[in-house]
Amino acid sequence: IGLVIAIVAFLQRRCCLLGPAAFEIMAVLMVSMWIPVGVMTDRWYVSRFYGFEDPEAVVQRSLSDAWLPLLIDIVITGTHLALPVRWCVLLPLQLCAVMCYPLLAFTCGVPQGSGLA
Repeated sequence: IGLVIAIVAFLQRRCCLLGPAAFEIMAVLMVSMWIPVGVMTDRWYVSRFYGFEDPEAVVQRSLSDAWLPLLIDIVITGTHLALPVRWCVLLPLQLCAVMCYPLLAFTCGVPQGSGLA
């Protein structure tokens, strides 16, 4: 995705294909991919997505999954601080971020209580 955005940015300088709003939307779409990628780095969530319990993931899992809301907060805060994007373009990213954790908790469950308690 980053390569596609780099090619489009290069062509933009040459041909003026897209306006600034298109670049804002592409940046927000690229940032919105970071949250699912971050979730897929956790062995507990990956094993739950595939429908089995990984014993090593359960043992390695701490008693809290507080890193996931923290990751979501870091992505949203970093996006607001680092990208010169209008707030109305960031609104879909904010809504997706707010719904990400409850959706994961509802579909996969939470790892609290599944560890060494």
